[in-house]
Amino acid sequence: MTASIRPFLRLLAALSALCAAAPLSAHDSPFPKIMTWVVPQATIMARDFPPVDDCAPLQQAYAAQGWPKGISPISLDTIDKRLKQRVFLRPDQGPDTWTPLAATVIDAKRRPAADCDDVAVTGAQLAVCAGFLPDRLGLLVTQLPTRAGELHLVAFYADPQSGVRVFADTMGRPRAFSALGQKLHSYAFLDALDEWWALRDPRSGKPLADTIGTASLPQTDTPVDLSQGSCPDLQP
Repeated sequence: MTASIRPFLRLLAALSALCAAAPLSAHDSPFPKIMTWVVPQATIMARDFPPVDDCAPLQQAYAAQGWPKGISPISLDTIDKRLKQRVFLRPDQGPDTWTPLAATVIDAKRRPAADCDDVAVTGAQLAVCAGFLPDRLGLLVTQLPTRAGELHLVAFYADPQSGVRVFADTMGRPRAFSALGQKLHSYAFLDALDEWWALRDPRSGKPLADTIGTASLPQTDTPVDLSQGSCPDLQP
């Protein structure tokens, strides 16, 4: 073997090892990617607040207050329970806005007002603080069975072994995605909130895929305006 070939083979071996060690991104696994759509509330949140996929500024306070650590359903359940105890639920009094409240919730000196989207966003960021990877955490825009035309938001975690789990839902406890019981409209991952994928065509309400893995609500398909989000009947 010539000396000129050896460096090339060493480089090739290093690249092969790197590729083999790289984990699969959750961006490729739980839901189909058929049609992108814009969710204005996410765009405004990204403009007005620090990134919610980063816990570095909060990590010390998070640990000091004894919040859960580790990637497990128990961690998500504990985050969900403590978060809901530290806010009081109130719909937005004006335009629908998404407000990350992790710093206030961790500090626990006051109970801020929050609606469904604030709880979902905050729960997802707290999960990052616990150690969950942002590219496996995300947000789902849904619709409740009792309120046609009114939208809802929940957080989810896509586990490569056990599947998708939803949490930080003001309408229910943490549970398997298959037990969500809400009509799905669009989703994004926490580290890519500028890239939303529609699961129903917002212009017609028609499903874009038949293999999402959860029951669809038996409602007439109608157009949905994703810019007009709301959180009806806020109950933990």
